[in-house]
Amino acid sequence: SPAEAFADYLVWGGFPLVFPLRSASERTVMLESIFDSIVLRDIVQRRKIRNSLALERVLDFVVASSSQYISGRNIEEKLGKDRNAVSLPVVLDHLSAIAESCIATMVPRFDVIGLATLELNNKVYACDPAFVQYKKSLVNDLLGSLYETVVHNELVARGWTVRTGTARGKEIDFVATKGGVDYYNDSKATNVDA
Repeated sequence: SPAEAFADYLVWGGFPLVFPLRSASERTVMLESIFDSIVLRDIVQRRKIRNSLALERVLDFVVASSSQYISGRNIEEKLGKDRNAVSLPVVLDHLSAIAESCIATMVPRFDVIGLATLELNNKVYACDPAFVQYKKSLVNDLLGSLYETVVHNELVARGWTVRTGTARGKEIDFVATKGGVDYYNDSKATNVDA
């Protein structure tokens, strides 16, 4: 049924290598393999990163923060609470590498009233809900994070330019632009026809 297929998608995502596998343990191993190969092969080798542990810590934070506002400074502060601190320049470099590898998308905040992009924080969305599930022990509002991540990714897949927004100090989940027209929604009222 469509409901079962969607529930399966929220857990296992859309990676083609995962679909043919039937057992949860096989799927988990495949997701770990995909995640590790992206981190180790794509980012570490391409960027010639020496401290892959720091990259993994930043990446874990980013994926676990899917649908949340993040900044280099709050990642630095959060990761600096233990003895393996990561400096702000390293965090920013790793964020750039993560966005470049398409593991997550950094979405700017847009002031709907002032029609300006705000530079303070970006909202982050994992490329696939399976990665959010994979890091679920780190996620506070798992279901909300999954749904918002799926909506963001679907809007982008359908050709929308997506930003998050603020209007009169209130958050707007999505400001979606297509064909020169802005649509927006918040969690209380919706006027987006995706």
